[in-house]
Amino acid sequence: MATSVQDRSFTLRPAASDEHAHPLRLTVTLLFYMSLVAPAVQADVPVVANPGQIVLTLDFLDVRYETGPAIGVSSVGFRFDAKAPAECSDGLNNDDHSGFAQGVQDTLVDFPADPECVTPSDDSEDKADAQSRDLVVLVGTVDERGNLVFPAESVDLPPRYHRSAENLLGGDGVVINTFEASAPVTGRIDPARGTLELDLKLRLRFEVEGTNRLRGPGTDCYLGSMSEPQRLVLIGDGRSGTTGIHPARPRGYYPRDGAFVLAGTNADRVDGASCCGLLCFGDGAVDRAFGMPADRGAMTLAAIGRIEPPIIAPAGRSRDVKVGTTPSVPAKLDLQAHIDPLAHLGHVRDHADETAALLKVEERTDREIE
Repeated sequence: MATSVQDRSFTLRPAASDEHAHPLRLTVTLLFYMSLVAPAVQADVPVVANPGQIVLTLDFLDVRYETGPAIGVSSVGFRFDAKAPAECSDGLNNDDHSGFAQGVQDTLVDFPADPECVTPSDDSEDKADAQSRDLVVLVGTVDERGNLVFPAESVDLPPRYHRSAENLLGGDGVVINTFEASAPVTGRIDPARGTLELDLKLRLRFEVEGTNRLRGPGTDCYLGSMSEPQRLVLIGDGRSGTTGIHPARPRGYYPRDGAFVLAGTNADRVDGASCCGLLCFGDGAVDRAFGMPADRGAMTLAAIGRIEPPIIAPAGRSRDVKVGTTPSVPAKLDLQAHIDPLAHLGHVRDHADETAALLKVEERTDREIE
C-alpha cells in the first residue's frame, strides 16, 4: 500500500504534546507538497519564444573509436567536414592508409592524377566513380519547453570510404561506412543559457559492393543494431572557456546566429560487430579495429553546426549568452571559416570525459549541465 502524505508527516512527529507537534507536522506536509509541485512548475516554464519546425545542419562531425594497442593507432572512426575541400582536390594522398595497417592504394594525388578521382569535386580517392559531398541536415521540431525531436527518416549522414587490407572481399575492396538512425534524434535546448544537448541513436553499417555473404559483409554488417544502437550524446554546456574544437567559439549554443559547438561521448556500452562475414577475417577483426565492445565514455565526439531559424528565448529570459571567456567573432566570418580538425581537436578527449561524468548522473537537472 502506498504511504499517504499524512503517514509521511506523522512519522516525523516528535514524541511531544499535540500542541507542539502540530506545527512541525504542518511544515513537513507543506514541504512535501512543494517538492512535488516545484519541479512541475519549472518544467512548464517556456524557454523558447519561436517553437515550430527547424533545420539543424552539421558542418562538422567527428566520431572517434578508441582502439586496442594491437592496431597500432589511437583511434579510428567517422569524420565529416563540410567546409573542407573534396578529397580529389585537397592536395593530400587520402588513399594512403599505412597508418592503419591497410597499406597504400596508390601514391597519386587528386584529380586528374588519381584514377579514382572523376572530378575535382569527387569526395573519395578510395572509391571509384564520383562520390558527392552531401550535407548533414536534420529536419525536426522544437517546442516552447526546448524539447527537440528529429524523426529518424530525416537523419541522413553521408558515407565515408575506407579501403580494406583483406584481399578476399571481392568487389573493389572499399568498405563503405554509413551511420543510420535507429530512432529519432532527441534533445533539449535553452537559448537564454546557451545550453544544447543532442541524443543520437545510430548503428554504423559496413558494406563492400559486389560481394556475397561468404566473401564480404554484404549489407548486414553493423556496429550497433536497431534494438541496441550506439547512443551518442553531444552537449554544449557553456562551462569552458575553450574546447579545442573550434578556433573562435567555446562549446555552447549561440542564439544570435543559431550556431553551436558540442562535444560528447557514448552514453551506453557499445556491443561488438555482428554479421560481418569475412570482412578482415570476421567480426573479431572489426571489433579490434574499433575497440569493441566499449564501455560508455570510450568514444570521442565533436560537432559544429547551426540551427535555422535560430532558436531564441522569450523576451523576459533573453540575454546575451557569454559562454566561457573567449571573445565572440562576427557570425559570417565564423561560420565560413574552415575548421582544421588536426589543429582544433586536441582537447576533445578532455571534454568527452567531462560529458561522460555528466552522463553518470542518471537523472540530471538543467542546473547540472549549466
